Amino acid sequence: VTTRVFSDRAIYKPEDAIFELYGNVRVNTANNRHLESEYLEWQQNLNEISTSQFVIITTPSDSLAGTGFEGKTDLSRYTIKEPKGRVVID
Repeated sequence: VTTRVFSDRAIYKPEDAIFELYGNVRVNTANNRHLESEYLEWQQNLNEISTSQFVIITTPSDSLAGTGFEGKTDLSRYTIKEPKGRVVID
């Protein structure tokens, strides 16, 4: 699975294998899932991303938003700590 990340600025901490991404952060996955935030931390060794800030996640069937996020880089599994939004259930 390919995931692409875009941001205005990034800092890499090699001792911890962590990227800190700042400003207009966007995550786009190969399976058409998207995340938007102003800050994101990517733990490269664990293949996980997180933020304490506001996020918007868009999938082909759902749109969720909230504050606080933890999940896999491909957005296959994630938790929004204070969610808001709508979910379509078939």
